[in-house]
Amino acid sequence: MERFNVEIHYVKRAKRATVRLMPNSVVRVTVPHGIDEAEVKKMLQTKSKWIFEKQRILESVRNERKIEYVSGEALPFYGKELRLKVLEGYGSVVEKDNYVIVPVPKGEDEREAYVKAAVIKWYKSQAIEKVEDRVAHYCGLLGVLPNSISIKNYKSRWGACSSKGDLIFNWQIITFNKKLFDYVIAHEICHLKEMNHSKRFYQLLGRLGFHKGDIHPQIRYLRNLF
Repeated sequence: MERFNVEIHYVKRAKRATVRLMPNSVVRVTVPHGIDEAEVKKMLQTKSKWIFEKQRILESVRNERKIEYVSGEALPFYGKELRLKVLEGYGSVVEKDNYVIVPVPKGEDEREAYVKAAVIKWYKSQAIEKVEDRVAHYCGLLGVLPNSISIKNYKSRWGACSSKGDLIFNWQIITFNKKLFDYVIAHEICHLKEMNHSKRFYQLLGRLGFHKGDIHPQIRYLRNLF
């Protein structure tokens, strides 16, 4: 496993060995006491193909860069890449010909802050529209209705479902590709029927076209861009 740094954690309560990929090519192995290092290495060798495949997936979706608010900047948007165009003028932000066009009033002192606020406002308006559309789609498939739908600027989660049936989504999921976006929506909708991650929950998720382990490793390493 020379491409990875292996961390072995011995945990008394662990019933079996588990392998988890972490940032910076770290493989974290949690094992019960009594398993020696040679046995752990043997296990990693047998799982090497799986580890390399998961690492390839994670590298393809990792998005650690931050947005710069200047003309020409790439803006990820629902599976495609738009370009930011900053112009002098007045009016609302518009999307046209794969550009997000932001008019900035002449003489604006805080230009970057103005552009950032305008871009985020535009993203949020697009996010709630797309969220409501996909929620309606997946709710129709499961025959459920949420109490409410809203977006929020979560720091460390992509979505939530309250015990009252309120669906809340991080507006930044609009920067995801379509499959990851829909996974977040479908995941929270399944919680309208199952407020846990039981076998029944994953059966519901499967009915919506997603399966345990297919998407979750990718979601884990995505970060807010704004």
